[in-house]
Amino acid sequence: VPYLDDSHSIQAGKPAVDLIQNYQLLSGHEMESHTNLVFSRVFDTTDPDDLPIEYKWTHFIWATSNCENLNGE
Repeated sequence: VPYLDDSHSIQAGKPAVDLIQNYQLLSGHEMESHTNLVFSRVFDTTDPDDLPIEYKWTHFIWATSNCENLNGE
């Protein structure tokens, strides 16, 4: 089952999961070779752990794993 966490990091290493999950997972499909996620989030959440999405180049960072969760299970 695909899932998504709203997380943040200010250094290399495991990101911290935000206390406030400012997104809505609209759909997710797990295939043999890839996973597709469709999500929605407001441009400026006013959450101190989020950066606003501005009308300019925006970089998204994501991570992948063969594990089912961030605990390595």
